[in-house]
Amino acid sequence: MNPKKSFASRIIGYFLRGVAVLLPVGLTVLMIVGAINWVDQIIYSVFPQVVIPGLGLVLVLVGITLIGIIFSGFIGKTLFGWLDELLTRTPLVKIIYSSLKDLIDAFVGEKKKFNEPVLITTDTIGTQMMGFITRKDLESLGIKDKVAVYCPYSYALSGRVLIVNQSQITILDINATEAMKFIVSGGVTGLMD
Repeated sequence: MNPKKSFASRIIGYFLRGVAVLLPVGLTVLMIVGAINWVDQIIYSVFPQVVIPGLGLVLVLVGITLIGIIFSGFIGKTLFGWLDELLTRTPLVKIIYSSLKDLIDAFVGEKKKFNEPVLITTDTIGTQMMGFITRKDLESLGIKDKVAVYCPYSYALSGRVLIVNQSQITILDINATEAMKFIVSGGVTGLMD
């Protein structure tokens, strides 16, 4: 094996992992800061004499909350249903939209997926991983008697999905939020610290 190629491939792998960690965080921060700056510019262009630090942040938070209130009502649900259908039928857009929507719904939506923490026995010596059952029925994939378990990585915004026998799973009697804190922190926090 060529040591230079191995070193180069490791460097590329580290770079890609860094991008995978920083990109979602960076985009989130960029969107929030952009929204706050945009609101601040509107306020200062309409009322140039008004200078209130943090007003843009407050208005963005209030605006997001109002959108949540509006889309919780009948008209908002109908409008969102129409928009949702449009986005899920549009080629290419549907892949991005449905993936992001499912991910967000898994954490904070009405269809939370990360609410059943489990331990998975991964080998014959008893090594275990903590994760969350995300799907109990895999027959649509032609897989019987197995479940899908999402295992987040510690100190990262990524993870992996394992397909395991139900006999390899131990259901944990703990709060899902505490389990997620425990996993993501590498076992440092969570579990009723």
